[in-house]
Amino acid sequence: MEYYLNTNYLTEIADNCFDKLSLLKGVGKKRLGRTNDPKIKIYSFKSFNSNSFFSALGSGSIVEIQGEFLELDSTDTYQGIFLLKEDGSEYRVSLYISNTLNRQVFQIPVDLESGRYKLELRALNKSNKTLCRAKLKKTLKIV
Repeated sequence: MEYYLNTNYLTEIADNCFDKLSLLKGVGKKRLGRTNDPKIKIYSFKSFNSNSFFSALGSGSIVEIQGEFLELDSTDTYQGIFLLKEDGSEYRVSLYISNTLNRQVFQIPVDLESGRYKLELRALNKSNKTLCRAKLKKTLKIV
């Protein structure tokens, strides 16, 4: 029994696989309407003063967030890590210990009033010069 290879069919399969691989690698992002603009993502939050996320933080606590595209210009008043109180007031972090693309270590402001706060990171997107924001999903309790 003899078998014949249909080269047109094999070429079509190879082309289809190459197209899918290109999409996975990001070559075909424009075709799908995606952009290369990085988005800030916060993956984890850690307090160096306690072992639990749910325990209350004291003012002056040292905390760490990890994620993607976290680096910011701490001298720019529009960029930074902000603590947003439920009444609408906001406080900007002024002491940064580590300010890198994937990690921020900073001090909760010493003069921060007790209450519940949302943490928001604001950084300038270097490719299109827009201010990007990301919020921590959990609410922080400051005592």
